[in-house]
Amino acid sequence: MKKRGVKTKKAQVTLFILIGVVILFASAIYFYVQNKEQVDKLGLELVRVQEAIEQQAPVDYYVEQCVKKIGTEAFELAGYQGGHVYINENEFNTNCYDPTECDLFMHDELKVPYWNYLRSRNTDPNIVFSSKRPSLLETEEQVSDYVETELNRCLDDFKVLEGRGYNFEILGQPKIRTKVRSNDIILELNYPFTTRKGGEEKEYELFYSTLNINFKDIYNLATEITEAEINYVFLERFTNTVLSSLGSLDTNLGIPPRYISSFGATAGIWIQHQVKQRIQESLTIHFPYIRIPYTSNDVPIEIEVVDPYTAITQAMVNSMVFNILESDYNDVSVELYYLNWPSYIKINDGEAVLEPSSLFSTPRLLRTIGLGQIFQEYDFSFDVSYPVLLVLRNEDSLFGKGYSFYFALESNIRDNHPLTNNSQIVRFETGRESTIACRPSQMRSGEVTVITKDKITGESLEDVQIEYSCANLFTCFSGSTELINDSAMFKGKLNINCVEGGGYLTATKPGYQPFSVSYTATPEDSDTIEIEIYPLKEVEIRVMKRTKDDLYNLKHWTSYMGSSTQSARLQALEELQTELGEYDETYLSLQRHAQETGEHEFETFMMFEANSSETKTISLIPGTYSLSSQLIYLQPMNVTTTIPAIECSWWQEWVGGCEERDEEVITMELDSAPIGGAELNVTITDDLNEADNITFYIMTPEDIPSTSEELSDALNLGELSEEHESSLRPVLR
Repeated sequence: MKKRGVKTKKAQVTLFILIGVVILFASAIYFYVQNKEQVDKLGLELVRVQEAIEQQAPVDYYVEQCVKKIGTEAFELAGYQGGHVYINENEFNTNCYDPTECDLFMHDELKVPYWNYLRSRNTDPNIVFSSKRPSLLETEEQVSDYVETELNRCLDDFKVLEGRGYNFEILGQPKIRTKVRSNDIILELNYPFTTRKGGEEKEYELFYSTLNINFKDIYNLATEITEAEINYVFLERFTNTVLSSLGSLDTNLGIPPRYISSFGATAGIWIQHQVKQRIQESLTIHFPYIRIPYTSNDVPIEIEVVDPYTAITQAMVNSMVFNILESDYNDVSVELYYLNWPSYIKINDGEAVLEPSSLFSTPRLLRTIGLGQIFQEYDFSFDVSYPVLLVLRNEDSLFGKGYSFYFALESNIRDNHPLTNNSQIVRFETGRESTIACRPSQMRSGEVTVITKDKITGESLEDVQIEYSCANLFTCFSGSTELINDSAMFKGKLNINCVEGGGYLTATKPGYQPFSVSYTATPEDSDTIEIEIYPLKEVEIRVMKRTKDDLYNLKHWTSYMGSSTQSARLQALEELQTELGEYDETYLSLQRHAQETGEHEFETFMMFEANSSETKTISLIPGTYSLSSQLIYLQPMNVTTTIPAIECSWWQEWVGGCEERDEEVITMELDSAPIGGAELNVTITDDLNEADNITFYIMTPEDIPSTSEELSDALNLGELSEEHESSLRPVLR
């Protein structure tokens, strides 16, 4: 690491960059080819030196090589896990499906802790940030623990040397001290023993092994990048750049602009789900453009400017160069990755269809000078959170083999602005305290027993994960329940440093709805707590349409069927419904109301694409839900608006200020439009547990709207849902 110097490297690259993984592999191949010859020569020299040492001091050589081998393993683990050799479930929340709700980024085999992330839930207004960045001392301690534990796997009780005539007398246990230095790492082993061979006795105690890994520079660079994200929110600035570049009234390509007003004959309407996909895809495409000066792969991207479009593109690329470092890291490269991973993205209040905030006809005078027939105003609020994987690499480490270091950050936008941690930041030290809170030495309560059961069957439920939390201070994974004498239970001690009333236990298991109970651990009490959790029931789902006429007939079903029997009503329910049409796309959102203290939020979202024959399933539990659904007609349509005539009286003409006009019909072109919906509370009964499928109903007009009045009526159908609740409630079969 040096103070900054001046760099003049330039390179030409194509406009579009492939997904980051391809770049990563291509870089690896390039560096392999470049360094192979040098590594081979160095390897031959090392072999000669090692052979000479082994002949003169075989015991020292054997022990030091084992320390080096196991120490390298430990640092490679730390490299893949953000400086942590161990990912202890007591210290990390890994029980989540959304990577922005975890303490670490998990993908396939990767488990990479966040060095800066939003610890509170994405929807929680009380913002709390945290970090799982270990101190350099913590990494050294974990490496020492690992080498002490695993060393004999290599030494193998000195059997190799015993085969050469050595006898060993072990006088103590191995103790390792790890020290990260400026350009390498020293491992000091204190392991007292004596050897005897051919009448000669020799005492051993201290051994030293050096690892050729420039870990300190890499760690310092990762720290600088993290501090820059905290102080300058450069990832959020990048996110806003991408969102701005995508904002367009072209609903087939872009996303809603954050704010714009325009005149035209066409109004923009977007689908929330499609917008989320476009944002994730665009982030994936643009991430390879990010450059951090004063690193080894700081190569400016230059695009040949041939027209205004490429000039704008070059300006956008230039805005993705973030000059955030205080020192020069010429021997370490930085790559940032986002590969369309699951993210939290919500526009406005999460409604399925995104429409103009205001829409009205323009005065005739403005239309005569060339402005459009419709004035449209758009005002959208974006909430975006997603994980970012950073890979730092030094090619010279391990004698040309190279060393990689992974860590994760999180980008957070709320209401179009970077979400900062100015007021409630949990700094690195607090993150360390949270980690300490979950260590075994902090578990000093009486023995606590947690018994878990299936809420439907009442049967014992094993393999349920138990977490103990204290407000927003810490959450510790305590363990999992196991079957003991026909009862599923966890027994253990908890952290006692939580004020009375601030603690709670949470039980989670895949396929079940989490549940929490209030409990604050104390040193004296040994308590037994029973927690029942609901199993999620998976059923096939379908959506049917009911028109206003259908609903009227169902409301007055005796006149419709000519009978007052319940069977007649059931027959009417079956007949007065219609399958989704060829151009119908439907969005369904369900949010379960908490039935009792301790229940967690439950929300699910489904999309039914037009012309799709795919069978869909949904997982639910009994309870009361807020149901919101919308039907989008995916065909171009012309909607007319009638502007009434204005007649001026003689005195208005005399005074002035009145402009007579004839009745006028204006046509507005729509690529698609919402023409149906439902907004109501529905109760899903315990019959769900015996059902195979569930049918939801949505209100639609009799015909496709052709006037603004008809379209307005269609958009307001959801408001009429409660009036027809009995005919729109879901049906279990």
